[in-house]
Order: sequence, then C-alpha cells, then structure tokens
Amino acid sequence: MKKNKQITSKINSIADIGFGLQGKSEESGAILYLQPRHFNSFGIPQTNIDSFINIQPNYDKYLLKDGDVLFAGKGVRNFAWCYSSKIGSAIASANFYVISPNLNKINPEYLAIILNMPEANNYFQQVSSGMTVQSVRKSSIEEFEIPLPDMHTQQIIVDITGLYLQEHNLINQLSENKTKLYNALIKKIIE
Repeated sequence: MKKNKQITSKINSIADIGFGLQGKSEESGAILYLQPRHFNSFGIPQTNIDSFINIQPNYDKYLLKDGDVLFAGKGVRNFAWCYSSKIGSAIASANFYVISPNLNKINPEYLAIILNMPEANNYFQQVSSGMTVQSVRKSSIEEFEIPLPDMHTQQIIVDITGLYLQEHNLINQLSENKTKLYNALIKKIIE
C-alpha cells in the first residue's frame, strides 16, 4: 500500500507573526491584558484573569481578533492558545507572539494544537536562546514546519482535542471531589 506524502508548510507561508504589547497592567478595566501566568499547563486561560490595560489611541492594532494564536515565546514554558472573543476584548503582553493565520489555509485551533505538541516543544527549546530568560526568535517560529492536512482533517483533530480536554477536566473535578469527600469523612470520624 502506497502512503501519501505528508504536506508540510512553514508558518510564515500560512500566517503573519506580530508581537504583543509592552504595557502596564491595571487591576481593573475593560480590556484584558493577557500574560503567561494567566494560562494553565495546557495553555488554557484561567477564568479569573486579573490584569487589564487602559486602551490608548495607538493600541487598536494590538486588540486580538478571533483566530489569533498566542505563542508564549519567552521563558521555559512555551505554549500556544487560540484567542476567542468569548473571553472578552484582550491584548496580549509582550511575552507573546501573535500569529494571525490565513483562515483559508489553516484552522487556528489546529495551529495552536500543533504548536503545543511535544515535537514542537522540543524544537522551540532547542532554538531558544538567552542568558537569563530563554526566548524563541521570531525567525524560528516563521521557519517551523507543520503538517498541513486538509481542513476537514484539521477540524477532526480540533474536535478530538476538545473532547480530550473535557475528559481531563472531568477527571480533575472527580479527583478534587474525592479528596473533599475523603477529608470530610476523616474529619467526621475524628469528631
């Protein structure tokens, strides 16, 4: 049986890459100011994002659009996440690259999934540099090659990942509830 050759593409041929904004965060406001600390180990934002930014006239270009993929390129934890306006208006901090994919060529959620795979993580760890804070160069992201199946296959991968994350969350909730039940039972026996 003949195996089809896998199509790959460098990120710079399917997306534009920009930078987040170097700004000063505030404790309240209308625009979320996303920082790496707001994301869990799966690169999913927490529900209680606690930093905001006051919009300035030249900040409009930094407002995230649905489908923008944030990539944490500074520090030891590289991860990607696909922005959705469901969380509210937001601007990414300078710790992120903002990848704006060509929606005719790639599903942005699929792109984030691929950037979170162990192979991508290994690549970005190898190409990062810096004395005190590791940083991935923009050119390293642009040159990174990703598998590019058809849009239908990309959507299947997005759906499978969504189901996996739902299951993972349910298992975590079950574990937390078991711990609470166990602690309550021990406390009741002691009293």
